[in-house]
Amino acid sequence: MSADRNPRLHELGAFLRARRNQLRPGDVGLDLPPARRQVAGLRREEVADLTFISREYYLRIEQGRVPPSNEVLDRLISLLCPTEDEARYARQLLAGAGLRASPAPTEPVATEPLSRLLRHLTDVPAILVGPQTSVLEWNAAAADLFIDFAAIPVDRRTFAYLLFDDATMQSRFLDLASMQDVVVGILRATGTDSLDNRVYSAQLQVLSTMSPAFHDRWHQFGVAQPRGLSHVPLRHPDGTEMVVDLIVLLLDDPSQRLLLFLR
Repeated sequence: MSADRNPRLHELGAFLRARRNQLRPGDVGLDLPPARRQVAGLRREEVADLTFISREYYLRIEQGRVPPSNEVLDRLISLLCPTEDEARYARQLLAGAGLRASPAPTEPVATEPLSRLLRHLTDVPAILVGPQTSVLEWNAAAADLFIDFAAIPVDRRTFAYLLFDDATMQSRFLDLASMQDVVVGILRATGTDSLDNRVYSAQLQVLSTMSPAFHDRWHQFGVAQPRGLSHVPLRHPDGTEMVVDLIVLLLDDPSQRLLLFLR
């Protein structure tokens, strides 16, 4: 795949551009009078100078026309990507840029041991999440706490759709905006192998058209990896408010993870 057609290089360039626009000169040690600037973020030439590369080279990287070397990417990450998740995302994009287009994904399914585990967790809401935040399987406790997942069409049975387009699911989260940020960040961070997949691209287009909130978050290029434990404030269907421990278990299949909600 040529560089000018490589979706991962285009994504890397767009990601670096978004990070550049979000940083301020003071964030990187530049002490410049605000009156002299016509843009709020960093200029391309400032990024190039601070990472010791030519301005033309950085422009071509940001345009997705050439891949940076690993050394140059490390310098760009040090300047533009303050979090571990952002650094990992940039490196994943560069690592995959030399690969051929990804094969069409097979339909993800839960293994029989995982299905049995979900059935045995009668008191703990549990959800098996797959690629693109798809809800692959769940137990009765999860359906009682959140929503009747079986009633949701398969193509809409994802955390991304449910948190941006389903009023019932949205009402379960007391801090909906934060959960939406996390889900969009995970969707982007785990989608590096799907950038050349037409189904994935079509799903993103539908979400962006359907929800201005999703569109805005997607173009901020936030990334997030699933965490082992976090505290999530929820509203039970009976109106009770509570805080649960969300435990994320990573599985042998890197595209799947098991969510457990402990009171």
